[in-house]
Amino acid sequence: PLTEPVANAAAAPDALLDLIRRPDASGASGAGEFDAERVELMLSGLKATDYRDQDKWLGLMMACHHASAGDARQEFIDWSTSDPQY
Repeated sequence: PLTEPVANAAAAPDALLDLIRRPDASGASGAGEFDAERVELMLSGLKATDYRDQDKWLGLMMACHHASAGDARQEFIDWSTSDPQY
């Protein structure tokens, strides 16, 4: 059992903190190549009903997210929900 408050604990050595520090985030290579309108146009050529299979849908969703750096989120949702069985 912990008997001392965490506030009383000694600070971790800088060398340890350097080893466990998260690396700075870096953008994914090639992400954001298309704006939301372009992704929406590309999706308009696909039938949402052809992507009812979870793996196919997920792959397309991740591709759209990467291609737009997440900016086409609403366009993908709108496209996905155009399937009457959604």
